[in-house]
Amino acid sequence: MKRLAAEMLPIFAAADVHREALAALIIFVEAAKHERLSATLARSIGRYLREARTDPSLRFSNEQPS
Repeated sequence: MKRLAAEMLPIFAAADVHREALAALIIFVEAAKHERLSATLARSIGRYLREARTDPSLRFSNEQPS
C-alpha cells in the first residue's frame, strides 16, 4: 500500500487534479506511509475523489464519526 500511495500523488499532480483532491491524496499517502491507513479512510477518500470529479468545489473532510 505504501508503494501504491507514493506512486499515486505524482500521477494525480501531473493530471492537473484540483487542489482539494491533491490534499485528500496527501492524507492518503501520509496515512499509508505511517501505517495508519484504515479501510474507512480509504473508502472516504475514494468516495470524495469520485464525487469531486463532477464537483471540484466539493471539500474533503477527514473527520471521523465518534
